[in-house]
Amino acid sequence: MAIFARRRLQRMLDENASFMTLKQTERHVAALNRADPKSLDTEWEVVVLNAFSRIGKVRHEVDFGGPTRADLHFRSAADPAAEFVADVATVTDAGYEDDNPLRAFGEELVRVIRKARLEPNRFSYEVLGRHEGEYRDSKVKLALPGRAELATVLRGLDGFFDAIRASPESRASHVLQPEKLGISVTYDPRQPYMGGSYPSYTVVYSLTRNPVYNTLKRKADQLKKTGFAGCKGIILCDGGCDLLREKYRGSTSFLLPDVVNEFLRQQTSIAFVLVVTFAESQPMRSRRRDVRLWVRPFCRQSFVTDNAVLAAALGDAAMRLPQPVENAINAFHLLQSKERKMGRREGSLTLTGDSIEISARSLLEMLAGQITPDQFFAGFSSNRNEFSEMLRKGRLIDAITIREGSPDLDDDLVTLHFSPPDPAVTKFRARAPAGGDRGPERENGT
Repeated sequence: MAIFARRRLQRMLDENASFMTLKQTERHVAALNRADPKSLDTEWEVVVLNAFSRIGKVRHEVDFGGPTRADLHFRSAADPAAEFVADVATVTDAGYEDDNPLRAFGEELVRVIRKARLEPNRFSYEVLGRHEGEYRDSKVKLALPGRAELATVLRGLDGFFDAIRASPESRASHVLQPEKLGISVTYDPRQPYMGGSYPSYTVVYSLTRNPVYNTLKRKADQLKKTGFAGCKGIILCDGGCDLLREKYRGSTSFLLPDVVNEFLRQQTSIAFVLVVTFAESQPMRSRRRDVRLWVRPFCRQSFVTDNAVLAAALGDAAMRLPQPVENAINAFHLLQSKERKMGRREGSLTLTGDSIEISARSLLEMLAGQITPDQFFAGFSSNRNEFSEMLRKGRLIDAITIREGSPDLDDDLVTLHFSPPDPAVTKFRARAPAGGDRGPERENGT
């Protein structure tokens, strides 16, 4: 699973081969095929290089004499003076999640509840947290054990589970290791869904101790070593980082503009920072581009004579990025998991009077025996074997059409058209004559 459609990524890999060496393309392909969280970096790099290649001349990892090489060297087709090198950087909240293994805690809690033969939806949990560090330079740490200790700590719920089984209609709560942790688990037989509450551990309380600043600083250090004497910038892409989307500031917290401005104040060698995210909008699967750009008022490098030209080129390229099929947070977690990592299946089962429209990939997987018919139909809203229903009515397939998906989709739609009841699979039936019921006919005209 990726942020962008695999079909689109393959087409861009093919197009990018026109300005990249075979070895460079093979590195991109190998990284994407690993399908791990780090492959998001390569995915963004591929689409950003492709977007800039549509508005100017692009080169990848050019040797300018230094020990490092930038991801992108760009010269505008509209104005050759707009030349720069830039690194593409993907920002995630992985560091926060390493320090606060909340997702792993939730998964382990569900596992032990099911092992106890109880229903996870009847449970909720609360995790406390605390600030670590000085005022204006702190972060939130949840009161959770390390990943390796989760199973051991949750064994402390065994007695709690015994009490629930003894009195399943009563609400009850239990505090895990109250002398060390701050975790309480509650059972409510009337609760319809599992829930959890905890302090937000991704809120930024320090201008320099956060994923965005750390990523920008690392890329700035690399760009300084390229040997390129002109304009340098960083293109920051979303790999599942809350700070890139956070819109509301608390009394002691910071937002993205605060962090980027602090970075540019300290790093005078960087001329611009371009941030690209995709915001959810209606309808649910629609995502609009959210592009924000910071350009220094005065670039000391003579290669950039007009900041307006630079800003226009950066904005134009950002708007040429393809439409995503998944948000960055979901893509990151899917790449962390053991789930299937191919592209998204499309469509729901659509039933009309004489046809059924379904996912072509899901149909093929069922025919190949990778999933059962019950698993196949469980993915659709009807949750019913509509093929069995058609066969029961004696309606056979008499035509199949395929509607190909767009380049931004990783699936096609198959429509199965069904005949009226067919005597091959139904009982014989009587049919009245065209002129009405004239009674039994007689032989020899008598």
